[in-house]
Amino acid sequence: MVDKAPPEGKISNLEAMVTSLTELLTVQEMVVGEQSERIAENESRFRAIYNSSYDAVMLLTSEGFFDCNPSTLKIFGIPTREEFIQFHPAQLSPPTQPDGRSSVEAANAHIETAFTTGHDHFDWVHRRATGEDFPAEVLLSAFEWGKKRVLQATVRDISERVRSEQALKEANDRFLVFIREAAMRLKNPMEVVGENLALVIEEMESGEAECHDVMLQLRIQVRNLEQIRQNIIELNKAIVDRSDDISEPVKKFLTE
Repeated sequence: MVDKAPPEGKISNLEAMVTSLTELLTVQEMVVGEQSERIAENESRFRAIYNSSYDAVMLLTSEGFFDCNPSTLKIFGIPTREEFIQFHPAQLSPPTQPDGRSSVEAANAHIETAFTTGHDHFDWVHRRATGEDFPAEVLLSAFEWGKKRVLQATVRDISERVRSEQALKEANDRFLVFIREAAMRLKNPMEVVGENLALVIEEMESGEAECHDVMLQLRIQVRNLEQIRQNIIELNKAIVDRSDDISEPVKKFLTE
């Protein structure tokens, strides 16, 4: 029995389908290739930022750390990535935080918040491998990593900022003490001058004061007033030195 050849029309349809499928596969390959390139570029960009950051940047799941950048090792004083990922965040902290909460409890709460809401931002006290504690600003950000949801933890050492703020506070406290003392130095002499002048006026009105005595008392009080004026100028200079928003004419008026 002789096989019949398929009709010419069916052959044309099959060839058209094969051509269409081939073109579709080609387009899909191009799309996949472009997507792969973009993924590779994004990963390369992320890795460059990740590795060059001055802040400690680490990746973790609910089970713990699985990666960190070089700054993390430097900031915490831990030699290798392999050693670092063995730690729980609370183990890189003192037993308790400044608010009295257990570091374990507080760290787990922040991690849970970040996984739930997508982020968390808070102040923290960390501990280096040397045992030195340091204040830090922490940002947790959740994102998808392959088929897992992970957190990126960015830790910024704010020791210098805290020291600067403390130094500024201490300087302000010293300045307030100076102001209080200066106010007392001005208040007491002015009261004395006022009392002396009142006494001179009383004696003049009663006719008991001699002209010579009155002139002597007035000269003494003028000297006292001049000393008070100098004290006021010193106080004004101290205020001007600590103020950046005082105009030059006002500065001149206050200090001359």
